[in-house]
Amino acid sequence: MTKKEYILNLTNLIINRVKFHSPKVQGELDYALLDAIGIDGSYPIFIFKRKLDKIYYKAFLEAKKQVDFNLILQEKPEVSAGKLKGLEKTFIIYNEEIGSLLASTLESLNINYLTRTDFNRTLQGEYLSVNGKVVCFDYLPYFYSKKLMQDGIICDVKSYLLNGKNFCLNFTNTKDANGYAEFEFNLPLPRGYYTF
Repeated sequence: MTKKEYILNLTNLIINRVKFHSPKVQGELDYALLDAIGIDGSYPIFIFKRKLDKIYYKAFLEAKKQVDFNLILQEKPEVSAGKLKGLEKTFIIYNEEIGSLLASTLESLNINYLTRTDFNRTLQGEYLSVNGKVVCFDYLPYFYSKKLMQDGIICDVKSYLLNGKNFCLNFTNTKDANGYAEFEFNLPLPRGYYTF
């Protein structure tokens, strides 16, 4: 992985945290205290507990171009103060120098916390068949994938693991004549609400 790809991956991780993580609000929140130190509580609060080096600086800079959030640094950054001014809504707040009420408020509104997901690397009863043949997926990080070619039709199938049961099919006809492809889903559905 190149340095540019690494920064892009970090940027996407930051953006996903801002977009998809909600704060774990617990206890008493003091928005007046946040206002007093200049933090706008209407934006997500991203607490970064490591040193902000050049690579993370570039990732946060790119992320802030796409989404708005407060960045709280809890360690002295390695980048210069001039560069740090380019990151809007960025605050350096050392954990040992703040009161317990501010610390608990920030921690309750923090969207950057450890998470995990439960998923199985093997399909549990569901399958997909294309033209009568069951697709045997290849496992890639966070999704299954398979490319099939039958009768001049390329079928690119993906199943993403982290956001419910789903399949994405892309068909490409390589022949000049019309093509025909048939597919079947088998998804065991426990009681609940579904959209198709």
